[in-house]
Amino acid sequence: RSFIDVCVTADGEESFRDTLLRRIGCPSTWDFSGIPGIAHWSKATGVLHWEASERKLGKDLDQYPSAYLTGQFDALLVERSEDKDWQAIIETNRGCPFPCAFCAWGRGGLWSKFRFHSMERVKAEVNWCGTNKISYLFNADSNFGQHPRDLEIAEHLVETKKRTGFPEKFRTCFGKNTDEKIFKVATILHDAGMEKGITLARQSNDEATLKNINRQNISLVTYRNLQTRFNERNIPVYVELILGLPGETVESWKKGIDDCLINAGGKNTLFIYLCQILPNTEMADPLYQVKHGIQTRRIKLQEIHGSRRGDDWVDEYEDIVTGTASMPHEQWREMVKFSWMTMLLHSMKDGYFVMSWLWDRFRIT
Repeated sequence: RSFIDVCVTADGEESFRDTLLRRIGCPSTWDFSGIPGIAHWSKATGVLHWEASERKLGKDLDQYPSAYLTGQFDALLVERSEDKDWQAIIETNRGCPFPCAFCAWGRGGLWSKFRFHSMERVKAEVNWCGTNKISYLFNADSNFGQHPRDLEIAEHLVETKKRTGFPEKFRTCFGKNTDEKIFKVATILHDAGMEKGITLARQSNDEATLKNINRQNISLVTYRNLQTRFNERNIPVYVELILGLPGETVESWKKGIDDCLINAGGKNTLFIYLCQILPNTEMADPLYQVKHGIQTRRIKLQEIHGSRRGDDWVDEYEDIVTGTASMPHEQWREMVKFSWMTMLLHSMKDGYFVMSWLWDRFRIT
């Protein structure tokens, strides 16, 4: 990636600051040597340097000032027009304990342990969003709802909305292993009209596949009970599966869809994603790909939640899995079509009532 001059390998605040200061101090050179926590090209030699001294990650995230609370966006808010809605991103913690092979969030030990912003900081940022009429608040945590204090954060979000009318919606990545704590958090947000749907991220229901990707799901019995409880409260639920994970077969894939939908009540939305190969993940390792017979292809970025972009946008690309030892390419192609039709008929409701009737009356999967 020769077009990238500097890559920050962990937390960005200090490394990015030091990189900018170096450029200001030496505008005629591109010497970034000695800055901890980065990799960089030497313009003189064309050699890639990975700085040996990693920057130690601070446990107290409050050491990094909040752009909201220090007034960095005040000028924008003064100039804004009333016909535009605003959104903001906050984080209450960093880290992820799950070593999923397709994900870089918790890999390598740098991010596997949680580090937290103080409750005072989190509440102050939520208050800022309420006071400044931020309609949509996105939370950048990896597993919201897993920590006991997340219930207090949810209650403060609801209190802020009641007091100010904002934020109207709160979107988050809920904990991977959904449990009672997450049910309570989701219920509080739902009753206040703030949540955008609860994630039940299965990725796969096949035990061999889950082993290959270093993942453990909650049991299907617990999963079905949670689905039922969410459905009884009319809380929207969406289930996520990833097509192309190593170990998945045609048979296990179809059975997994049945387990997620029909056998668990059938009322919820299903999102099926094509498996991406992300840099620095275990799945990006050539030895891992050889072991599992992974085939890939680079395609123009297809955003499942995005609108079609205009011709004046710069094209972006993604590397997707198009076959594995357990699901060769031609079978993968068939399952792509099968999955698209499942989402069309079930999630977009083109055949939802007929499918539900056929299952209820004749047990047709």
